[in-house]
Amino acid sequence: MDDDLRNMPIHVGMFVSALGHALGNEKMRAAYLAQTGKAPYQVPTSALDAMIDQATGAERAAIEDFTRWFVKEIWGPDEAPDLEVVFAGAGKADPAG
Repeated sequence: MDDDLRNMPIHVGMFVSALGHALGNEKMRAAYLAQTGKAPYQVPTSALDAMIDQATGAERAAIEDFTRWFVKEIWGPDEAPDLEVVFAGAGKADPAG
């Protein structure tokens, strides 16, 4: 797929939506664990744990690792948006801005 098409906001949005579904899907999480030996990121149970994960970069690192697995095993590397575009937009209301 052409890079311009892969990185169009609508395509990136579809990718992020599918990724979000995968992160919450127990079968996907089990497949990730089985294939990588790593437990998928768990949402912290307290505000303090969330702040620690964010400050240390643990949250972002775990999600980026899951994302790379998702691209390789589920979405397909030739169809996925540039992950730097996705990661740069993480946490922004408007990834293009």
